[in-house]
Amino acid sequence: MVIQQVVKKLWETQFLDYREELNKVEKITVQELYDLCIEDINRLSEKVYKTRHHALTILETTGCQHQIRNNCISGCSFCNWDSDRMVSLARLKQLREKDVEKYAQVVRYSFTKIRGEQCNPSVVEQLSVHDIFDERQFPEEVFDNMFIKDSVYSRKPDVGIISARADNVSEENVVKWKKAFRLSLTIGIGVECGNEWVRNHWLNKNVYNDQIEHAVDVIKANGAKSCANIILGIPGVEDRYSLMFFVDTLTYVFNVAQFDYVLISPLINKKYTFGTVLPGGESTISLELLENALYFIYNKFSDHIGKITFSPDNFDMMQQYFDKDQKERYSRLISGINNMGTVFAENGMERSVIENTNKLDISVNQYEIREHFATQMKEVLFRIFGKTDSHYFQFRQEIKELHWKGESVNESKRCIDNGA
Repeated sequence: MVIQQVVKKLWETQFLDYREELNKVEKITVQELYDLCIEDINRLSEKVYKTRHHALTILETTGCQHQIRNNCISGCSFCNWDSDRMVSLARLKQLREKDVEKYAQVVRYSFTKIRGEQCNPSVVEQLSVHDIFDERQFPEEVFDNMFIKDSVYSRKPDVGIISARADNVSEENVVKWKKAFRLSLTIGIGVECGNEWVRNHWLNKNVYNDQIEHAVDVIKANGAKSCANIILGIPGVEDRYSLMFFVDTLTYVFNVAQFDYVLISPLINKKYTFGTVLPGGESTISLELLENALYFIYNKFSDHIGKITFSPDNFDMMQQYFDKDQKERYSRLISGINNMGTVFAENGMERSVIENTNKLDISVNQYEIREHFATQMKEVLFRIFGKTDSHYFQFRQEIKELHWKGESVNESKRCIDNGA
């Protein structure tokens, strides 16, 4: 896919740093490598993100294995997690390969440095790892070290929240992690967008609908809960198209995949992400898009309102790009979002504000959507490669696979051509 080459190019410098450190620490002893990893953690300023009943702890691991590959870095196009930690990740990877027990001790230390040994758990304990089911990132030895041999908690937490890629969800993993918590387990799955083509050819997620639906089935069959992590706003895409995909995504996660919960994150275009090189790319989504999204949630998905949570970190970050008037509009839309998030409820917004918002037209045809993506990608290719030629031709072939089944879009009989 062309998007993989684009993301690879955006992360080219970071990968060189990563590979250089990987080769460098290959020659040192396990103890020296262990000490370096501990020093890296001690330099971090991580803290527990905590409210009255909820604690989120970020664990230091080898990083997202979808992003960090053998010959490049090419993960999700909208994500820049760990972009400033390439050296630390390389050290952790080498330690994981040389001595997995030492690696387990380092991951445990990243928790206890923040929370202490045998800490008293909150009602809800959330562990932040890209894909906690990936053995390369969170092997069995880490699970045993933290939960079996000598638990990091003084008692078993009541409720657990973890995250995993859909393609790594298995009955064995769900059953194992369910035993780590007393009452319930919720597993977050990165869906991002309900449209499979957008998810993979534009967002570079490399996860397919059948994998997502299978993951939800496995989670439910083994007594756990599922949460779809989705984004509001598609990089470089006009608001009306982004809104169209957002509505389609909610329809998909609730009606088709049948997730128990949904976590919505507004798009933030950070350094090294696709959005920073797209023409007209803004730092974050517009208030108009947010208002329209809330309008659809209230009017079309009212039966699911209690299942929807907004990502507090992204919403807090989003506000820094607003001027005074925009912040006032924002405050009238949503209230009560604290640092760990609040379930969306009717009293969390002023209905009159949403009802009176300028409604975006999302009735567009399929040809129009395809041409929009093609135009944006052509400009991106020129900006980062200095030319378009073969990459653009390949993308024009890929975009023929973008099909739309949403009720808001009128199918067009026009066929996309291979030209510019």
